[in-house]
Amino acid sequence: DSALLAHAERLERAENPAVELPYALFDCQDELLGRIIAKCTEDIPTNTRIILLGGIIVNTPSGTPEYFLPRKFQILDSKGVLVEDILGELKEEGNK
Repeated sequence: DSALLAHAERLERAENPAVELPYALFDCQDELLGRIIAKCTEDIPTNTRIILLGGIIVNTPSGTPEYFLPRKFQILDSKGVLVEDILGELKEEGNK
């Protein structure tokens, strides 16, 4: 079955499904990447860091630069365990 199907109810409840869709698609890709990392940790050398940077590219009208909306910026250890949530830290810093 489709990974997006798990987000069907969320999309149906959304005020604007077209706006919610890229977020749901990002979450699908993020979940897939998490499963891939979990399966590969035995092959990653100890003390190696995994950097995850992901987001949504917002298409804009012609003549206007594209926009990148960051959704994840994390450092994981070689076992896939979160070491640092850089985006979370930046958000906290911005809210001070």
